[in-house]
Amino acid sequence: MLRPGGQLIISDWMRTQQMGVLDEKKITAAWNLAGLESLQSYEALLRQQGLEINRADDVGAAVLPNARIMAALTLPLALEPGPDAQERNDRTRWRTQFSALASAWLARRLTIGVIHGRKPEGMGSPVR
Repeated sequence: MLRPGGQLIISDWMRTQQMGVLDEKKITAAWNLAGLESLQSYEALLRQQGLEINRADDVGAAVLPNARIMAALTLPLALEPGPDAQERNDRTRWRTQFSALASAWLARRLTIGVIHGRKPEGMGSPVR
């Protein structure tokens, strides 16, 4: 619940306008997600709940070097032999998940958004 005057900060992976259906399916399947929101759709959802948006930023480009590191480290770490079949399966899933993120991020089809919202003082019951 968010009380009047309360603040909410969200940071999440977000789709860009360049993201196609296949990119989204690859990421949502790898991470077991229903879908990906854009920065604009996150803002709209928060406004629908009565929140004021103080700031909404796309910070994906600013931290893009991290995507290069993620891409470089994903394959070698995921290919290390695990002690048992379960760990090998986990590593394969992990490689799939992070490869999907890194490739979409490097291609600027996925980004990281940060949104700062606030519940107005005069707004009644808490936002749930």
